[in-house]
Amino acid sequence: MDWNEERTAVLKKLWLEGMSASQVARQLGGVSRSAVIGKVHRLGITVRETPVRQRTSSVRSPSRLQSESSRRLSTLILVSESSEADSVRHQNRSHRC
Repeated sequence: MDWNEERTAVLKKLWLEGMSASQVARQLGGVSRSAVIGKVHRLGITVRETPVRQRTSSVRSPSRLQSESSRRLSTLILVSESSEADSVRHQNRSHRC
């Protein structure tokens, strides 16, 4: 793949619009994400007017929420099982007399 003037101009335009390196690579075709990053670096156009991703809120992603919920549920199950085991042990001790 050759970086001609036209492809370089498209790269600059897309990059400054805030597209990610992967998105630029897909638009250009025949070039990898790493090649886009390297070319941007060599051209010295790393500064963007707008960030690639803008956070609109501090809400966590669903996958993160799900893993947190799963962790809490696992903890509750373990605590519950532990309490049941303690109860059974206590009952067994009192029956040994």
